[in-house]
Amino acid sequence: MKLKLLSFIFLFTITSTFAQQFQLSDEAEISVLTIGPGESLNDAFGHNGFRIKDTNLEIDVVYGYGEYDFDAPNFYLKFAQGKLNYLISRHNFDRFFYAYTNANRTIEEQVLNLSREEKQNVFNFLENNYKPENRRYLYDFFYDNCATRIRDVAQTTTKGDLKFISPEHLEPKTFRELIHEQVGLNTWGSFGIDIALGSVIDRQASAKEFMFLPKYIHAFFETTETSTSEPLVKNATVLYQKQGTNAASNILFSPLVVIGLLAILFYL
Repeated sequence: MKLKLLSFIFLFTITSTFAQQFQLSDEAEISVLTIGPGESLNDAFGHNGFRIKDTNLEIDVVYGYGEYDFDAPNFYLKFAQGKLNYLISRHNFDRFFYAYTNANRTIEEQVLNLSREEKQNVFNFLENNYKPENRRYLYDFFYDNCATRIRDVAQTTTKGDLKFISPEHLEPKTFRELIHEQVGLNTWGSFGIDIALGSVIDRQASAKEFMFLPKYIHAFFETTETSTSEPLVKNATVLYQKQGTNAASNILFSPLVVIGLLAILFYL
């Protein structure tokens, strides 16, 4: 067992070191993946990641800033309060694709319009973040999560400032309204988050702050321009579309019904 562990550590070290020696070819592509919501509360907001694909070097990996320890004590409370430690992950695209299609979650891809130098910058930045000493970060529900990190890394690794242009028909919303878009109004998820975060989420979000949600990373990147006024996204594709389900919400056990029944019993 100890020998296997030492072998794994050695292999991991060699692999990480080797990865940082790669110089991407002209065929390399960097894209942003947007994953649709899942069924559980921690999956309800979707996910984003960077895909690095270079057929010449046989590289096809996905980096994401959404890995966490599901078995951490008081997971859901810490998740709702934004107090979890998160890590950057790196997975082969095939494994990534299988996991999310198996969970029946939509996968959208936006290939970025970057120079070869900018692509290398993104790759180097992500590899550096993936080092064991750099992997962890203190997750913040609104300002530092798996979506905002995609925006910030893109901004950091490209030449000049990206121009984030608000999508057409974007309506002003509070953070609470944005959360309810994902978890609904009369659900235990929204009920728990409302209690955990309190009135602070009634502040109106700025256009840029909408990007704490993965779907708005996709929406804003669609309209973003580079410093030379070219579109940031070269092309966009739906890699997998969620299949319809017959699942229906059970209104009998929703927060309003349960709390209403308890109130009636209390006053009887």
